[in-house]
Amino acid sequence: MAGLLSQLTKNERARLLEELNYLNLAEIRRFCSAHGIPYKILAENPSGKVMITKDTDRKPIVLARMRDYLATGKVGPPTLIPAKIVRDDPPPASPGPQDRLYYRWYAKEHIGILRSLRELTTGRFRDGASHAYSSWSSGRTERRRRSQISRGRGQTPTPTGTGYSPRNTPTLQISSTRKREAAGKACA
Repeated sequence: MAGLLSQLTKNERARLLEELNYLNLAEIRRFCSAHGIPYKILAENPSGKVMITKDTDRKPIVLARMRDYLATGKVGPPTLIPAKIVRDDPPPASPGPQDRLYYRWYAKEHIGILRSLRELTTGRFRDGASHAYSSWSSGRTERRRRSQISRGRGQTPTPTGTGYSPRNTPTLQISSTRKREAAGKACA
């Protein structure tokens, strides 16, 4: 494939790579399947076994892999959810302030978690991992928790985390050590 791109002029190559944005998901997945480009998310069980999930990467991530493949001819690695944030057990029915959010616990079938996320984000959370993690990493849940405490509705918070990362899974209470600009952008 890289040889084909090298036969195009610089402008033709730029136009081709830009127009990939207009492919629909079926076309993208068909191309990826034909060329071995991963678009399904993998998860590592706590036992170490890697399995294919029912989730797929977002379109910009898959398009970046396609562009890289077209430019280099090399297939990049798939998205892998580390075992540290994967649990086979179901989430608690009523999560506490120190409970961590593990992969797929924010799915629609876990009503208790969804209710807590909506409450902690003052109704802004609807569904999906990226919204859950961005709410926590921006400090919105910590501000909400502190406002409840100031009105006498909770206990004094103890900041326990700094948001999502493979090394540090999010907790229902988040440290508000992020810069104000980052929080402002996330809330906008």
